[in-house]
Amino acid sequence: MCRIVLAMTIDMGTTTESLTDERSVNQLVGERVHQALWRRKITQTQFAPMLGVTQSALSRKMRGERAFGVDELLDISAYLDIPVTELLPTRKDPHPEDPDGGPMSRLTESNRRPFHYE
Repeated sequence: MCRIVLAMTIDMGTTTESLTDERSVNQLVGERVHQALWRRKITQTQFAPMLGVTQSALSRKMRGERAFGVDELLDISAYLDIPVTELLPTRKDPHPEDPDGGPMSRLTESNRRPFHYE
């Protein structure tokens, strides 16, 4: 498994925080899942069986101690009838004024530049 984890910035409305490790991204995804469940008044105990996990496993994922799998995120978005992108951070262009051709040209570069998420 390839890991690309560099300095990131997360913008959640009024709060912006710098993130430097994978666990922090997991925490952000977990918080978004938590918010989606809370808005629908669904408890972890009610929702965990829908994902095929225990309540304690769901709790660990929502705290960012474990990562949600892609299949789990797709299931969550289907069960809650929300786009999966609502659960994921989005990439911000770290160098919007680069003269090197813009953000698409960086897709083929080495991973030396930081990714930024919001």
